[in-house]
Amino acid sequence: MMKTAFKYLVAAILAFLALSVVAMLMLRAGVDLVALDERLQGLFDVFRLAHLVAWLALFVRWPAAIDWCIGKGWLRSQDRAVWYGLKAKIMTALAAYILIVVVGPARLFSIL
Repeated sequence: MMKTAFKYLVAAILAFLALSVVAMLMLRAGVDLVALDERLQGLFDVFRLAHLVAWLALFVRWPAAIDWCIGKGWLRSQDRAVWYGLKAKIMTALAAYILIVVVGPARLFSIL
């Protein structure tokens, strides 16, 4: 379990570094990143909607998701009841992620 988490952490760090290099190259090439951001707002809205739909699907189909993970060998079948009990905590953490990272503080404050 720890090896898998470490692999994802390394992959996330490498993806961040790659995106940083791409952004730096775009800035050096004279690309206006603010204008690019404005042109991609529609795509960002679809991205936000996809996160919300995935969260809702996971919320509704939690037992099926746990059974699927057990079938894949990612979880032990002995821990099924524990994972069922963790649904509220995991869904709350994912909702916080969606609100803070995906939607973002600026959009939240503009709504309020």
